[in-house]
Amino acid sequence: MKAAKMQPYKIMFNKEQKHRDTKMPNKKEVMNEIGKIASKFDDVSAVYVFGSYIDNDDFNDIDVALLISKELNPYTSFKFEMMVARELERQIKPRFEFDVKILNHAPIEFQYEVLKKGKAVFLRDRTKNVEYESEAISNYLDFQTTAEYLNKKFLARV
Repeated sequence: MKAAKMQPYKIMFNKEQKHRDTKMPNKKEVMNEIGKIASKFDDVSAVYVFGSYIDNDDFNDIDVALLISKELNPYTSFKFEMMVARELERQIKPRFEFDVKILNHAPIEFQYEVLKKGKAVFLRDRTKNVEYESEAISNYLDFQTTAEYLNKKFLARV
């Protein structure tokens, strides 16, 4: 049996009427609401919205990345991600699906992409956030330099 393919959300315009056929809230309002809801969790230091929701009107879910203030083991991190996603899905209308990820121990390439292409919708402490972003970008640039060097060495042997 074939699994049903999820259809992306689409904002449809009626060309003659020049308005949306589907009632879709303003993206800025949705992102502000995401920040407000996620900020109610005391351990959340920063919230970023990233992925297809930022640039496209055609998306399957809203990707949210959290920076949290304490260390969590992998299982507790997963539970926390699910709890935040559930709360966002419950409170934001119309209902969207959310994919929530914790940034703290995510791969450095992922952290960099979120910082580069995403939008911060909540910052609990701007100074600490600048420190985190500076360190993450620096780590990524160091990683890239090393990865490029290793790729050249590896490809030279092939």
